[in-house]
Order: sequence, then structure tokens, then C-alpha cells
Amino acid sequence: MNKRLLLTVSVRNLVTAVVTTMAVVRTADAQWTQTSLSYRGKIYSITSSGSNVYLGTGDYVYRSTDGGVSWAQSASGLRDNNVPSVVVSGSTILAGTMNGVHRSTDNGESWAWGSSEPTGLQDVALLISGSEVYCGTYYHGVWVSADNGDSWSPVGSGLTGIQVECLLSAGPGLVVGGIDNTGMSGGIYVSSSSAWTQSDSGLTNRIVSALALCDTKIFAGTSGGVFVSADGGTSWTPADTGLSGLQVSCFAVSGESVFAGFAGGGIYRTEDFGNHWAKIDSGGLSTSDVTSLAVVGGDLFASTWGAGLWRRPLSQITSSVGAAVGETPLTFALLQNYPNPFNPTTRIQFTIVNRGLTRVNVFDLLGREVARLVNEVKEPGRYTVEFNGSNLSSGVYFYRIQAGDFTQTKRLLLLK
Repeated sequence: MNKRLLLTVSVRNLVTAVVTTMAVVRTADAQWTQTSLSYRGKIYSITSSGSNVYLGTGDYVYRSTDGGVSWAQSASGLRDNNVPSVVVSGSTILAGTMNGVHRSTDNGESWAWGSSEPTGLQDVALLISGSEVYCGTYYHGVWVSADNGDSWSPVGSGLTGIQVECLLSAGPGLVVGGIDNTGMSGGIYVSSSSAWTQSDSGLTNRIVSALALCDTKIFAGTSGGVFVSADGGTSWTPADTGLSGLQVSCFAVSGESVFAGFAGGGIYRTEDFGNHWAKIDSGGLSTSDVTSLAVVGGDLFASTWGAGLWRRPLSQITSSVGAAVGETPLTFALLQNYPNPFNPTTRIQFTIVNRGLTRVNVFDLLGREVARLVNEVKEPGRYTVEFNGSNLSSGVYFYRIQAGDFTQTKRLLLLK
């Protein structure tokens, strides 16, 4: 073999090695990781308690005892394989099925049906609120149990003809979202004394499939985008900038981050109560058809239609103390701290459009500076800083941002 041929072979081998190496790097860089769950059908809900994770699916319940690493089907005692909702109440796990609510007191090893529940109820949505369990049904309203499913009683009236898709505890009452028996409408209902009141002023799409609470804001996911209420569900405004009317399947909340999953549209995140949304890159995720989301430990879990269950570290997709991931804000902004009131720490988020000196300071009621959180040149981006008030007394304080010509002040409340 002559030298030219040897050189050609060597170069070809080198190119092959580089391409192979690049492929390996791309695989290693994939940020979504598929779990070992073998089930590929519909996953309706994800819930967790410690290292135990439970999935409500179209094939009974699946559970993991090691934080989502390994999975096993849990079907013993379940009278229906279609399980739209699973929740955890203390040491009891409840599964809402198309044939009543079932309970497990052995971490999902076995299930028993609550025989005191009226027969014929198709239970779609479950909610834990304090010491009570609420169950939303197909066309039979909402029921409540104060003894983890031993006995049930109806909650109010006014929900006939509504297929309850989601339940939320917000302030003193409950909020329900659903679809009517035509499948073309539905709406949002708020509990008031002994009755339910339709409460969807401003809601231009009434097919409601998901609800979430972040701080004091209620998010409603519909077949035509996201809406937000700041008054307990009385009125609603569109919050779908950047979403293009996508069909919402589910929400998950972590701190001030709200994640929305879409049917065929992937996953988006907002950290300013829906004013802006950013799509989470789908690196490694083999489909954009997302059916449910949940925050488990330090990960975001996402179930998909036909592609199983995936997970990704929250640290890759939410803002820490520093710039947000993959986003360039369009406007300067100083957001309300979360949580508020707080004790002793809270997070303050702000956005910078232009590179420049940025200052964020905290003042008491007399205007005295009590903390200097930021005092440096910042690049354009979204930032979050933590304020620790452990050395301060309870009371009202103010925090202010100065970035170029932009100045804004907000109030925060420290309660010890």
C-alpha cells in the first residue's frame, strides 16, 4: 500500500472517529433523560411523597420507591384500570378511577374501594386541601371526605352537566375547571357557601383542562392558551404571549416558576406570572406531546403520549441566583418577591435589557439601606437574587432596582 493510500485511510479513520465522538458528545449533552418506565400509554398524573412516586395511568397505577429510578405496576384491588388522578394524604394514597376512589395504606402495594361512596361516580380529579380530600366527577359535581375516603358527601350545587377536569384550593374556597356535556364549552366555577358559581369573566376559551396556583395568581390552562386570575378566579386575562394559542395539558409549579405542558407543543416556563413564556429546549425529549408535569425533588418530571416518562434537573431550566437560561427579556422589570410575606428568606427577580451597572437595594420604612443585593455590571438577562432578613425585625421593607434610566420600587413583608 503506497503512502498516499495510507494517508487517505488514516484521514478517513480520523474523520470517522471525530464524527463518532461528536455523536457521543451530543448524546451525553441531552438534557432530558428517559426513565426506565416501560409503559407507553396515557399518563394522567404524577405525584410524590418522599422517595415514592406514583403515576395515574390508563393501565392502573405505577409506582417507584426510589425517586423514579425503577417502576412497578400497582393494580391489586383496583376495580378499574383507568386512573386519572393519584394523590397522597399522610400515609394514605388515593386513586381516582372511572369506578370510584380507591385507597392504599401500604404505599401502593394494594388498594381498597371506599364502599360508602355512591356507586356510579366516575372520579376524575382529586385534591388534598388541609385534612380534607375533594373529588371532582363526571357530571355529578364535587364530593368531599374528611376521613381519607371512608365517607363522602356532596359539595354544593350548580355543577350538573360539567365534567370536572381539575380542582384547586385558592384562598377560602375551591376552584373547578371542566368541560360541559357537549364537549364544546365548560368553564370555571368557584365555591361559594353551598353553591358553585360560574366565574369566567374574560375567559375566551371555556374548555378548561388544568389549574395551578403560584403566589396569589391562579393559572387556567385551556384548549386555546393560558389565562391568569389575580382575584381568586372572579376575572381572567390572557397570559399566552409566545404561546400562540397552544392546547394546555398540564401545569407544575416550583417557587415562582410555572411550567406548562402542551398537546403537541412541548413545555414552556414563565417566571413573571404569565407575562412572558419561554420554551424549554427539547434536547433528548423524543416528542412534544406532553400529558402531565410534576416537580419531584430537584427534577421536573414530564410524561408524554407514546414516549414514556422523562426527567430533567430543575437547575437546568429555572433561574438560580444569576441569569435565566436561554432568554433575552424585552423590557426592564422588577417582579414581586416570592414568597411574600416571608421568613427569613425570599427571592427577588428582575430583568435587564441593556448591559450596564445594576443596583438592587433594600430599605426600611425610614429610607435607610438595610441590604445591598446587587451592585455590579450586568449583561441583558433575567436574574434572581435571594434576600435574607434573619438579622432584621418583622415589618414592611422596600426593595429598589436602578439599571440605567430604569428605577422601580416594590414592598415586601417580613413576618417572624
